[in-house]
Amino acid sequence: MPGSVAEAVTPEVSVIVTSRERREALLATLRALAVQTVPPGTYEVLVVDDGSSDGTYDAARAIELPCALRVCSGTSASAASRPGATPRSRRPAAAC
Repeated sequence: MPGSVAEAVTPEVSVIVTSRERREALLATLRALAVQTVPPGTYEVLVVDDGSSDGTYDAARAIELPCALRVCSGTSASAASRPGATPRSRRPAAAC
């Protein structure tokens, strides 16, 4: 949600979700995160897709969440690693 209120607020935690060829499992995870009872501005979700060919990246970009959502893609195992994703997080600590 670029430009949204959730995007403008600095979150308390970044939830990093990695995926490769798991489109439906990722969407289920993102839907579960969408119904959290904590205020949307307190967390952000960072999806790191490791070069999936099953539409994972496009599906993650298309879903709407009440919190800030960032989706990035890579084509190697290192691109999907949590430590590799952390610099893109807006928080120094992340929940993985």
